[in-house]
Amino acid sequence: MRNNGEEHNLNHENHMNHSNQMHHEAHEHHDHHEAYSHHNGHEHHHHGNFKVKFFVSLIFAIPIIILSPMMGVKLPFQFTFPGSEWVVLILGTILFFYGGKPFLSGGKDEIVAKKPGMMTLVALGISVAYIYSLYAFYMNNISSTPGHTMDFFWELATLILIMLLGHWIEMNAVGNAGDALKKMAELLPNSAI
Repeated sequence: MRNNGEEHNLNHENHMNHSNQMHHEAHEHHDHHEAYSHHNGHEHHHHGNFKVKFFVSLIFAIPIIILSPMMGVKLPFQFTFPGSEWVVLILGTILFFYGGKPFLSGGKDEIVAKKPGMMTLVALGISVAYIYSLYAFYMNNISSTPGHTMDFFWELATLILIMLLGHWIEMNAVGNAGDALKKMAELLPNSAI
C-alpha cells in the first residue's frame, strides 16, 4: 500500500506528463498552422493577386480585341482608324508585361528548378505571340518594303485573359479547400480519450 507522499508524487508526475503532452500538441498545431499560412502567403505574394490582374488586364485587352483581327480575319465588331496599329502595339506591350508577369516569373522559376511545367508553357506561348507580333508590326508599318504580315496581338490578349481567369478560379478553389481543411482540423480533439 502506497503512503500519501508516494501517491502525491505519482499524481504530480501524471499531471506534468499530461501538461507536457498538451503543450507539445498545441505547439505542433501552431507550427503546422504557421507553415500553412507561410505557404499560402508565399504563393499569393509570388504570383500576385490574380483577380486584380485579371480586371486590370481586361481594361487593356478589350481595345486590343476590338482593334486587332483574329488570325488575320476581321470580325464584325472590329474597326480600325489611322494609327490604331500603334494603339494595339502600346496596349499589347503593357498587357504582355503586366498581365503576363506571373507566367513569365513562374516560368523562369520552373526553368531554374529544372521542372518546366504549365507556367513555362504559358510564358513560352505569350512570348512567341508578342515577339512575332512586334516583327509583324515592324514589317507592316515601319519597314521600307511593307508587306502584310499577320500579327497575334488578339491571340496574346485573349490567352493572357483566359490564363489569369483560370488561375484566379484555381487559387479561389485552393484557398476555400484549405480553409475547409483547417476548420475540420480544428474540430478534431487534441487527444484520444
